[in-house]
Amino acid sequence: MDVTDDQARLITYVTAEFVRRRQLTGQPIPNQVRRLLSEVSAHGTSEREPEPDSEPDLIDTTEAAAILHCTTRNIRRIAADLDGEQIAGRWIFHRADVIEYAHLKEAS
Repeated sequence: MDVTDDQARLITYVTAEFVRRRQLTGQPIPNQVRRLLSEVSAHGTSEREPEPDSEPDLIDTTEAAAILHCTTRNIRRIAADLDGEQIAGRWIFHRADVIEYAHLKEAS
């Protein structure tokens, strides 16, 4: 099947978005999807190919609560301060943001 450059860009975008959402929710990414993304990107149509090593370190409320030494209920209350994102009913945070918040909390 021949794909135009515009179609390849669209395939790359949709596939990368699918991968990002799976990463945010901690779901596995099927190998077929990774292969599709790399094949489409190999044609020079992708501006940026996601690399598995550059995936953000995402954590849930339980891990954030352990870092901040508080309850998960408190984490949900301060989720906006932690730049949390709610995906499929679950709060997801970047580990670096939670650690930074913990350091600021200790300093005050």
